[in-house]
Amino acid sequence: MNHYNHFTLKEHELLKHFLDIGKNQTEISILLGKNKSSISREIRRNSQDGEYIPCEAHAIYEKRRLHYRPKKKLDNPILFNCVKDLFLNHQWPPEQISARLKYESSNFTIYITKYKSLDLYTF
Repeated sequence: MNHYNHFTLKEHELLKHFLDIGKNQTEISILLGKNKSSISREIRRNSQDGEYIPCEAHAIYEKRRLHYRPKKKLDNPILFNCVKDLFLNHQWPPEQISARLKYESSNFTIYITKYKSLDLYTF
């Protein structure tokens, strides 16, 4: 189970404050309730030119987070209409739709796999 929590803007600012007053990474980790390696990684990944700036660190984090976020699954309107038609009009179960699309789109590498519900399919 993953217990990792992302740094909030407030935690970015507190980290900068603690760095400015001379606290070491172990002390900061205790004060923020984070793992020492998380503090080290945060400083290393989000510092620019050797300086840690909270607003910029948070902006870098947000950009990175959006870049790696899973894409919306049925953004392709043709694929969406196909799935919608098969599901609503033909009453195919999601598993059957997924298998059929895998079979038909082997040349286009569009794969749909069930995650939790119809809206959360990946391809």
